[in-house]
Amino acid sequence: MLKEPTQQSRTERKKDKMRQLIVEVALDLFRKQGFFCTTMEQIAQEVDIAKKTLYNYFPEKEAILSTYAQGIIEEGRMYLDEYIGKYPDISSYLLAMFEKASQLCGTDPEIWRVYIAYRMRYKLNPAKDTQLRSGLEDLFTKMIEQAQKTGQIRPDIPAQDLAKQLEMSYSLAVLAWLTDPENISLSDSLVRCVDIFLNGTKSR
Repeated sequence: MLKEPTQQSRTERKKDKMRQLIVEVALDLFRKQGFFCTTMEQIAQEVDIAKKTLYNYFPEKEAILSTYAQGIIEEGRMYLDEYIGKYPDISSYLLAMFEKASQLCGTDPEIWRVYIAYRMRYKLNPAKDTQLRSGLEDLFTKMIEQAQKTGQIRPDIPAQDLAKQLEMSYSLAVLAWLTDPENISLSDSLVRCVDIFLNGTKSR
């Protein structure tokens, strides 16, 4: 009776390792030859698994990008307390986080363009949207809750509601940049995003 949970855990670990390998290999292919020029067959061949096995992990190429994005946010969530401790206030660490996001997007614009289009495709499908959520809203919620406790953000609005507003502003800024990267600075847009979120639009 004691061996079954252990075996289950070992199986899940093997699946997680395979899933991570697929993501790494696929991203390497996407960056070398482009997302749309890469096929599921090529990914399966590079990973050295059957195409059917690949589809058991990911039903489509875009789902690989979703897992990649979720992994980035999960890593941020794991080290959030340590990250926040490096900065004096929520403005400072939001700006630092968004600058890092700006650099990440700038490195792989095609990947993020495809990913956002994929997320928008299922935005009105609650079940699918929940499955594909990046976790950014939860990350923002935890950050805002801490800022509310220290009096940096008003406490009369639920942190999750504020997090949804911040995530929407962030997503719109990234989307606008992706449509016109030559004329829009993502870094500047995200700085404005933080300013409007924390200070509003009232004339000072």
